[in-house]
Order: sequence, then C-alpha cells, then structure tokens
Amino acid sequence: MSMKLRLPIIIATVLVLAAAVYVAVSLALSPGRALASLTGQRRDYTLIPATALPPSQADLFGTVIQKQDNSLMLRPITKTAGQENNPPVELVLAAGTKVFIDTTDERTGTIVNGLLQQTIEAFDPNNIAPNDTIVAWGQRRGDRLTAEVVVDERNH
Repeated sequence: MSMKLRLPIIIATVLVLAAAVYVAVSLALSPGRALASLTGQRRDYTLIPATALPPSQADLFGTVIQKQDNSLMLRPITKTAGQENNPPVELVLAAGTKVFIDTTDERTGTIVNGLLQQTIEAFDPNNIAPNDTIVAWGQRRGDRLTAEVVVDERNH
C-alpha cells in the first residue's frame, strides 16, 4: 500500500475512534440521556446529576432480568446492536448500599438554560422489579458488582 493511501486511512480511523470514544463517554456520564438515546427519545435538555450521587461515571447501566435475595442480574445496556448478547452482570446489594429512585420529571421540572436538575428519593430495594433500568456505582470484579449506590430509573 502506498504512503499516499495509508495516511488518509490512518487519519480516518483515528477520527472514527475519537468520535466513538466521545459518544461512549457522553452516554456514560449521563445515564438518563443514554437511555433516551437508546430508546429513540429526544431530550432538549442536559440532566444535572443529583448531588447525592457519586461524581464519577457509573460502573453499570442495565436492565434487571432477574432478582434473587440481595442480588440482581442485570443485562448491561449498550448503544451497539445485539445487546441481548451482552453477558449478565450480578449486582450485589450490600447492607450499606444506598438505593434511590429517580423522581426527575421533565414535564414538571424547571429547565433553565437547557439544564434540568435530577431529583432522587430513598427507595426500598425490595421494590426493584424485573425490567427496571438500573444505574450503579461500586466495586466490580469480573461479572459481579458490589453496589455502593444504586438508582432505579424505572420512570425514564
């Protein structure tokens, strides 16, 4: 392959990878928006995360597929096709896990300069149900995440 052809291919590859990383980071930093974009909904605002949530990127974003005692089996949600092939991740709810439900309502919330403050409330983990969308922060080891903070986004 000639040098004239190789350089544009390398540049195009770098640009595509940079765009993919940008999209992945954007979705990971705003789980509610990630779900909206995955379900085809369009939001005209940016969600400001609740102050009670960790400032870091969530460690897991997925749908509850099974519930057993203090463990939830989640199917991670990704933007790629074929997410049903993503291997399940066990989410362990420890005694100290803080569990919230997202109560943000774009219809009644105040959107200021394109920003909407996320609101959350304490939530009984026994009320988490299959098909709920969960965002979690914690310690991940392989296919198990011991949760420190969990947000049920069932309403979004």
